[in-house]
Amino acid sequence: MAAVALGIKPELALIDLQKGDNRKPDYLALNPNGKVPTLVDGSVVLYESIAIAMYLADKTPGQTIYPTDVARRAHVNQWLLWKASHWGHALGTLVWENMLKGMFGQGSPNDYAVTGATQQAGALAGVLDAQLAKTKWVCGDTQTLADYAISAVLMYKEPAKLPVDAHKNLMRWFGDVQATEAWKQTQP
Repeated sequence: MAAVALGIKPELALIDLQKGDNRKPDYLALNPNGKVPTLVDGSVVLYESIAIAMYLADKTPGQTIYPTDVARRAHVNQWLLWKASHWGHALGTLVWENMLKGMFGQGSPNDYAVTGATQQAGALAGVLDAQLAKTKWVCGDTQTLADYAISAVLMYKEPAKLPVDAHKNLMRWFGDVQATEAWKQTQP
């Protein structure tokens, strides 16, 4: 989404996780975690979606989604770190347990993990909802990298049973995100 918002058209390479492309030596040489995404830009190789988005924004003259003002950027960074440290973990657990685990033949969802992650995700959705009661976008009146990073996992809202529907401000914001070209062009 960040690449689309920045007007960047990356050359994409399919990494078929079900076929184990992410575990092949040539891919692991780029991303030792064996996960996606990975960016190769000349001699720069990055993994972790937030780091990639920050890099792309910093390389794009005149961009507006990653503020250059120190205080505004710190606010965006705060929410990016919140996503990486809290939101991503809780919702990622639900995506794995309720959706991906079965796709990869890894058995049924672990009820204990699902219960804990659902409680944590619900509480975090409340934090995000309270923020969005004060602002149109996560960090104010304009979209930032924080909106893209936090919203990405919501593409799996139904199949992963993400507990967000009861949060009206979050759902209003998510509708706004879904209306953007960045969302429309990147969702499966």
